[in-house]
Amino acid sequence: MLPDWRRTFNDILLRPWFDRAAVPMLARWYFPLSRAWAAGLQVGRDRVAFAEALGRSAVPAGLADAALAGLAARAETHAAAAARWDDAFFGETPAADLPGTEAARLDTAHDLMAARSLFARLHMVHPVPAVRFAVAPPDEVLARHGARLGTPASAFALPEDSGPWEVSAAFDHRGRRTFWLRLPAPHPAQPDDRLWARVVEPLDRPCVGTVVFTHGIAMEDEHWRGRATPLGALTAQGFRLVLPEGPGHGRRRCPGLYGGEQVLGGGPMGLLDYLHGHVVDLGLLTAWARGLDPLVPVAVGGVSLGALTAQMVATAAHQWPAENRPDALLLVTPSRSLEAVVFDGALTRALGLPKVLADAGWTAEAIAPWRPLLEPVGPPAVDPARVVMVLGSADRVTPYLEGLALATAWTVPAANIFTGPRGHFTTAMSLSLNHDPRPLRRLVEVMGEGRGA
Repeated sequence: MLPDWRRTFNDILLRPWFDRAAVPMLARWYFPLSRAWAAGLQVGRDRVAFAEALGRSAVPAGLADAALAGLAARAETHAAAAARWDDAFFGETPAADLPGTEAARLDTAHDLMAARSLFARLHMVHPVPAVRFAVAPPDEVLARHGARLGTPASAFALPEDSGPWEVSAAFDHRGRRTFWLRLPAPHPAQPDDRLWARVVEPLDRPCVGTVVFTHGIAMEDEHWRGRATPLGALTAQGFRLVLPEGPGHGRRRCPGLYGGEQVLGGGPMGLLDYLHGHVVDLGLLTAWARGLDPLVPVAVGGVSLGALTAQMVATAAHQWPAENRPDALLLVTPSRSLEAVVFDGALTRALGLPKVLADAGWTAEAIAPWRPLLEPVGPPAVDPARVVMVLGSADRVTPYLEGLALATAWTVPAANIFTGPRGHFTTAMSLSLNHDPRPLRRLVEVMGEGRGA
């Protein structure tokens, strides 16, 4: 139970006013600063190359040079800490102070992520675009993904041999054990791409369930200090959490792009690539968790883009072996219609995405044939009674009515649908802050009903 003062504060914060402020802040500040940050990481201290990466003939020398120098210094510090972390957790002889090594990695990662602020003055006098758009035309998308569209039964086929998982050394802290998994990505977003996941499990009781939960676009909790562990309240109830990094995010970030930019800027190709890779990732992580104890149920879930991914897992799993199929789902701000998200969503409209897509030949009619690879088609391979949804009635990013339409199409029981007077971001925040414990309580109940069919 939250203290009274925290509950009062959250009652004020977790309202649609926050979402109405968040969308323009993201579009006008966070994403433009991220664009400058990603370009700076790519070019180092080279101001001329930095301007070219931003599509500019020149940038103010004084502002750019200072920001690039500060960013480069933080990047070097983080690279050294990350290398020490890798040796400590995945080396032959784990370090004695694993918690301290992780704290050092996280501190330098946070400082590097926060270096976006170094470009604020530059953005004020020389505005930076929010997204580097590189939208592939329909014929290129057809060349890459057309075969999958023609064989929907194998559109999200799992690899026959994904190879062995690497499991890091673990450390114990405050009743939890934390370690990491990694595996060569079956569908790499870049050369040497790896699937990464942080695992957090209870120390003082047997594990009664596993939840594989994936993040939304541009969410990189592994690299920000002070972020609440998503669903962290579940570990106290005996649940293991598996928290993957999606393609193009965090350790998997593509050079020259910020986390999630390949989805925002890539148009249909970007999202098709993302879902193809991450849906398979979640299937493999489900099997990993299942291998620890076949009798312990496994749920898959996500928030926003993570929910869109998890709902695709739910339908793709019809074609998967039993060990890869989840027993339950937790969908936070999902949407039945990607078209509604792209053309009517508040964030995509604020970024100008509908016009960019139209200029590249992507109308709603052109996107429609790709729906089987972008939206759930047909019923889930999970009993609808074990699907829990969390919706915000004021959600304009993944529109609320489309989330409700998915619940109706899947015949999700009313007892499993939790709707609050919130928008997109505050709905997700209410779950992370455990402001409304009912959805997680219901997830625990449905997972306690045993393995799915």
